[in-house]
Amino acid sequence: MNRKLPNSTGTSKVYLSLCTYLLVLLVGTLALFLVDSSKIGIVLLFVFSLVFTIYILQHRSDKVQFIPIAILMIWLLSTIFLFEFGPYSYPVKNRNLLYFYLGGIHLALFMGYIKGSKARMLDHIRKYRVKEILKFFMIGSGLFVLVNLPYLISSIPNIFSVIHGNAFTIRNVYLVAGGQWKDYISMFLYFFNNTFLILTIYYWESTNFLVHCFFIIDFILNLLSSIVVAARAGIFGALVLIAFSLIAAYFSGNLKKSIGRFLLVFSLLLAFFLVYSNFISVTRTSTGTFIAQNPIPGAELNKDSALFRVIPKFAQPLGFTGIVYFSHGYYGLSLCLEKPFIGIAFGAGESMFLTRNIARLFNWDHIYYLSYPFRLQLEDGFSASAWVTAYPWIASDVTFIGSIFVLYVLGYLLALAWKDVSIRHSPFGVVAFVTLSTVIIFLPMSSTTQDGPGFVNFYMVLIVWWVMRSRLVQRKPERELGPSI
Repeated sequence: MNRKLPNSTGTSKVYLSLCTYLLVLLVGTLALFLVDSSKIGIVLLFVFSLVFTIYILQHRSDKVQFIPIAILMIWLLSTIFLFEFGPYSYPVKNRNLLYFYLGGIHLALFMGYIKGSKARMLDHIRKYRVKEILKFFMIGSGLFVLVNLPYLISSIPNIFSVIHGNAFTIRNVYLVAGGQWKDYISMFLYFFNNTFLILTIYYWESTNFLVHCFFIIDFILNLLSSIVVAARAGIFGALVLIAFSLIAAYFSGNLKKSIGRFLLVFSLLLAFFLVYSNFISVTRTSTGTFIAQNPIPGAELNKDSALFRVIPKFAQPLGFTGIVYFSHGYYGLSLCLEKPFIGIAFGAGESMFLTRNIARLFNWDHIYYLSYPFRLQLEDGFSASAWVTAYPWIASDVTFIGSIFVLYVLGYLLALAWKDVSIRHSPFGVVAFVTLSTVIIFLPMSSTTQDGPGFVNFYMVLIVWWVMRSRLVQRKPERELGPSI
């Protein structure tokens, strides 16, 4: 079947919406700066809003190419805005250091994306055997379900325990549980499961009923797995996966009839996430965790925040829970930035999974002090339930200055992946694009590679994508998919 790209009118509306949001953010930050010029975060938001608005308006002819970075930058800037002007005031000691670092990070990500978007592309499109590729990953996903199903069934009582308000206890049991051989197999198979979910959404309109049924069952089991351990990140990750898979499918011309259904599912899942997140936050009872939506000990309710007037009172519990969840990690980052440098973890610091396993295998507990988030817990008693953003995890291996370069590379890879999606229609490019976008979405919260499945999935996606990308065989441009499934 022939694929048609989305019409220019639809693309222009999306692009115009993003520009409008940036302009609103620009006006809002300027107004707040005039009200309270002591908040240096406003200066950062104002400058970035101005730069991004001018740049993307100047590149209207490349609307499709810049839509992903515009969406991601809007998200990152919004989380900073909510941290600075949200319902809570955080006792940040050095705001100048925090915001100058964030300025460097976001500039590096943006410049890396620009560099990648200008990279030379081969003038051909490869015809992929989509049917075989999807079946291969469907088999791997089936194995993933079989390996994890016994654990999920045995953990059903945990779901009722969470419902009855024991979320904190269930979560702590999960965090301290030791890994078994089945867990390591599951980590490897998670790559197949995640890839299958992404590609099924991307090729939804060319796949059959059987694939759709397995996708729905698999997706529901993944959500239940998050509920079993009283975790919210898995549900939010599912939202991100759906959103960016839809973006890839829409701008590749792969999704026409089913876009409304997916948007409905996305909206329902978002509502469930907010309700579930609020429920979890008010049922965690240990000191240092979320007590009545207060994310950090010492954080004070800021009733002067404009959000108290903008958000209706009945919606404040849900709204403030979401705001806190997405933005409070910057306080942990500010504490990590003030820590003196004592060394790097040489690749093991980016992942809680790697740090713990190296400490266990080599009986080397000192490695915990080479990881900024672990140092925060050990030296300051910082809660393990609170976010610190992804930046300290990255900096544990390359220093905070080095993390700026890592973000540049991340932006560069994202641009290449998006070109593989929008120009080459590569299924491996689609998976890389969604995975990299997920990493960036989670930056204000935590590193997606800190647990075993996330770590294995991220690097396997990049390796498979890069290997398949380098093996392209020149052919005449071809716009057709493989046979329908």
